[in-house]
Amino acid sequence: MRKSRFGVIGVGTWGENHVRTYSQNPRSEIVAISDINEERGKAIGERYGVRYYKDYRELLKDKTIDAVSVATPDFLHKEPCIDAAEAGKHILVEKPLATTVEDAEAIVKAARKAGIKLMVDFHNRSGEGIAFGEGDRRACLYIRQDQQH
Repeated sequence: MRKSRFGVIGVGTWGENHVRTYSQNPRSEIVAISDINEERGKAIGERYGVRYYKDYRELLKDKTIDAVSVATPDFLHKEPCIDAAEAGKHILVEKPLATTVEDAEAIVKAARKAGIKLMVDFHNRSGEGIAFGEGDRRACLYIRQDQQH
C-alpha cells in the first residue's frame, strides 16, 4: 500500500504536532512544511528531515504531495485552504474551519469545485462533554471556546 504524502502549512504548536504524527504513522510520509517564521520552519524541517518553504504556495507546487494540513492561526485559514484545493490537494484544517461564515463558505466551495476532500480536525468526539442521545446520536453537553489574538 502506498503511503499518503503530506505537507503541513503552519508549524506552530499544532502544526508541529501534525508533522510529528505524520512522521510516526507507517501509512503516511511528511514531505514538506511551510511557515512564515523562517527560524522555526527551518528548525522543524531539519528535525524531521523534510523540505521547508517560507511561502506555502511553493509547497503546493510539489506534485508528490497528496494532502496538506493547514495549521495557521484561525483567521488565516481561508487563503491556504482555497489555494490547496485549487492545487488539487486534500485538506485537513485545524478547527475552526474559518472565523467568518463567508470564509467557511468560500473554503467549502473551493473544495467542492476541485473535487478534493476537506476535513476539519475536530478531535474531541468523546469524553465527559459528549454523551449519547436517542438512537446513539452523539449530543454535545457543553461548548466552550477560548480565543487568543
